[in-house]
Amino acid sequence: MLNQIMQSEIVIAEAMHGAIVADTLRVPWIPSKAYNTINDFKWRDWAQSLSLPYHPVPLKSLYSKEFMQTILNGKLGGKLPNALTSTGASLYSFIRKNNFEAAALNDLKKIKHTKSYLSKDLIFESKSDQLLEKLELFRRKYPKQNINEI
Repeated sequence: MLNQIMQSEIVIAEAMHGAIVADTLRVPWIPSKAYNTINDFKWRDWAQSLSLPYHPVPLKSLYSKEFMQTILNGKLGGKLPNALTSTGASLYSFIRKNNFEAAALNDLKKIKHTKSYLSKDLIFESKSDQLLEKLELFRRKYPKQNINEI
């Protein structure tokens, strides 16, 4: 996964950890948000620690409550277990037939023109130095212990 990120021109990240890894590997990233359950506070806190804004690009989710309700009520006659026990082909065909795939692709095309983020080298180096200092303090406090014993 790390090699794939390093070979990327840009990373679109809904998970904050994806953005953290991308930034650490010095790959520009764009925050996105397809679900309301994403914790904006954590994102903002981390982004502010790097002097970056947090403006996620909204994306349509293929698996929203509305999407699942549409499947249950209309297309599958309320028989979700039957849909799940099938090979999944009917669900995939439903996604394609109703242009959910096209809508998601359209969102991704729009993101192409969105400003990407990458922490400034000076800030990145400062944060890396802070991490190394904390690691050294840890090593001094627990000189020859196995990490599993702590």
